[in-house]
Amino acid sequence: MSEILKDIYGVICHMDDILIHSSDQMTHNKRVRTVLKRLQEAGLTLNEKCEFSKDEIKFLGHIIDGRGIQADPQKLAKFTPDVTSRTEPLRQLLKRDSLWSWNHPQDESFEAIKKILSSTPVLAHYCVGRESIIAADASNAGLGAVLLQIQPDGSRRPVSYISRSLTSAEKNYAVIEKEALAATWASERFSEYILGSQYTIETDHKPLVPLLTTKELHKIPPTIQRFRLRLMRFNPNVIHVSGKQQITADALSRAPASLPSSADVALVNDADAMAQQTLDNLPASSCKLQDIITQQQSDPEVKEIRNFCQRGWPALMPQNPLLQQYWANQRYLTIIDDILLFNHRIVVPTNMRLEMLNKLHESHLGVTKCRALAETSLWWPNISSPIENMVRKCSVCAKLRPVAKEPLLPSSFPEHPWSRVAMDLFDLHGKTYLLLVDYHSRWPEIRILDHLTSAAVIIRLKSIFVTNGIPDVLVSDNGPQFASAEFRKFPEEFSFTHTTSSPRYPQANGEAERAVQTIKNLLQKATDP
Repeated sequence: MSEILKDIYGVICHMDDILIHSSDQMTHNKRVRTVLKRLQEAGLTLNEKCEFSKDEIKFLGHIIDGRGIQADPQKLAKFTPDVTSRTEPLRQLLKRDSLWSWNHPQDESFEAIKKILSSTPVLAHYCVGRESIIAADASNAGLGAVLLQIQPDGSRRPVSYISRSLTSAEKNYAVIEKEALAATWASERFSEYILGSQYTIETDHKPLVPLLTTKELHKIPPTIQRFRLRLMRFNPNVIHVSGKQQITADALSRAPASLPSSADVALVNDADAMAQQTLDNLPASSCKLQDIITQQQSDPEVKEIRNFCQRGWPALMPQNPLLQQYWANQRYLTIIDDILLFNHRIVVPTNMRLEMLNKLHESHLGVTKCRALAETSLWWPNISSPIENMVRKCSVCAKLRPVAKEPLLPSSFPEHPWSRVAMDLFDLHGKTYLLLVDYHSRWPEIRILDHLTSAAVIIRLKSIFVTNGIPDVLVSDNGPQFASAEFRKFPEEFSFTHTTSSPRYPQANGEAERAVQTIKNLLQKATDP
């Protein structure tokens, strides 16, 4: 039947039933004729129970009319999503070992059920183009969600309710992971409505909003990271609403109407597989991980954080300064296989931190590299400071750390030629040369020395001064020819300043050293040096 009529708009086939809907009588008549003709061509006959041109019909426990879809008064289960939780005080009286006691909770429950049964809501027709909202919530028992659409008058009307219980694995999730699961599960269940269009997810768990929207993927806890990836095929706008506005979804989650389906189990297995991969990548043996779990459970500070992750974080920041640092990072904390993690990093308990610091600095890496190593596997509040202190106080690193050189202080450039001159001696081909080079023009003067004495140097200098003039400053190294008493008198007699470079540091007289290399190279190439 579905195959025969599948291309006719406004026709719905369910088993051997056919529904034809239209917005006006003329269009409706055309569709009815088309359906009848198609059935006749296929050789099919209709039951005499057929009804034509009805404003209202009953179908599969629903009453369908122009206003929308409402419950058949005889079948209200789908349209009373919170009836299970509302009847809990009454059902407690039916238990075998329960004492009969009709008090205020039972009276309140009885009145609420009467109100529910006497005022069944009308589910709105889903309309393409209208703003859609998924209100999703999670409790310790289950997940609940409602698909809403904004009507032309601005009201929010429900299109569909869903709920289910949690699997045993899901019950071990941190609160924030359960909320992320609820949003992902609801989006996938309502995918036929919202796929390809923008919609809004409402959650009463504020820390979840950035994790599902703006936060970088690698900075998200692994389980939530997988939920975020599954949401990427949709186009949600995740917003926070107060718990007072999540009454319907909250009630659905506390009284789930169905068990997890195979698709729900697959969703959980997918997220758990990614979380398990995170544990497998941790640089620790299974024995060491078990030791860490034991220490986490015995550490008062970390134990409290584990409880917050499992039962929910307080709305206000704790008074304990140590817990405040965790509270500020609550969205990144999660428990996987009983291990408290900060994203993909192990939260190290207090009495194991010194051991972990020693492990980080085992190869005597610097501060930056130790911090980078910690970012791959370990975390506790303000971990950067202890790492820096560990490296700074390491005696091995201090002993082998290279001594920082003083920054070079360049000399000022001379204002005119031959005001500052560098001087040096060098040997080549069995001869000793005296070299002078001008700092301003780089002009060299070379003389051969007959003897390696101060007197011989002074004679050559005087001959150069006669030609080029007396410089203001003459720079040399600390050679014996320049350090003698005879040479010290020479600058005084000729009224110039003699300065020496740093001892055992030829680079200090770099101008002369560079000129020596150049002149040596030229002389070695010359045929008549």
